[in-house]
Amino acid sequence: MKELLICFLLGFIVQLSYAQKIGFIPGKLPGVAEKDYNKGKYILENTYKSMEEHGDTVYADYWNIAVGYSYMDYDKNEILELLKKSKEEDAESFCIIAQFKNSSKPEGYKSSKFYKLLGADFENLIKDCEHDGTLKPFESSLKEKSYYKGLNYDLIAQLDRMMLKDQKYRRDNDVLTNKKKWEKQKALDMENQIELANIFEKYGYPGKSLVGSDFDSNACLILEHGSDLAFQEKWFPTVIEAMRKGEADINIVRMLIDRIYWKKTGKQIFGSHVDVPMEEEKIIREIQAEYGL
Repeated sequence: MKELLICFLLGFIVQLSYAQKIGFIPGKLPGVAEKDYNKGKYILENTYKSMEEHGDTVYADYWNIAVGYSYMDYDKNEILELLKKSKEEDAESFCIIAQFKNSSKPEGYKSSKFYKLLGADFENLIKDCEHDGTLKPFESSLKEKSYYKGLNYDLIAQLDRMMLKDQKYRRDNDVLTNKKKWEKQKALDMENQIELANIFEKYGYPGKSLVGSDFDSNACLILEHGSDLAFQEKWFPTVIEAMRKGEADINIVRMLIDRIYWKKTGKQIFGSHVDVPMEEEKIIREIQAEYGL
């Protein structure tokens, strides 16, 4: 009985400590550049806003808080605990987001702020995501057809296949420096772009009501990753309309906005991309207001 009480109290304390993090913005520490601190603060503010909107805390929230803290050079133990919590919430998605964030440079995760801050602790955290220095092959997340009762199974299967193509070579750390791999990925991206156009024309945005919460982000991610700017801008209003109806995930839409804005200006609005400078605060607020983000 005593042991059960201790376990209960420990669990309560852990839950309380994470609850206390919501809304917490660390002060600026000596030696932290103003632009880095402001970027971290901005990421935290947007993450807390998102948490309030969806009413719970998901793996991406813990990840994003850790990212915000890392820009502020905040407590390393806190950052590590948040990353562990992110992985506990959804290990598969944790590994995927780790790859998305660290695949843009040949050195992979060793170029990340988390590795630079945490070293071996971060390496140990992601080691079961890896195989011979790269993340495990991206696998289908499709379940038995009966699992998707009331949804469009054929469309789900199509989006699943498209995501496999989207990640075929993109997940390799050397994809940007290996010309053959990059050319192969671009060819797959073009195939996806054609399929995506057909989907948008037939269904509009394939969101939650059509494909469920497991696949409602696929179309937006594929649009963000593998499409040219003109194509992204053409279908951007469709994505925004879906987001406003609750059919598309807000965080994924923010990534798309950042990608488009980055291509056009060299800057970003929501801080979803590594090593891309933030836009001026005034413009950020204007774009946030325009899209309700």
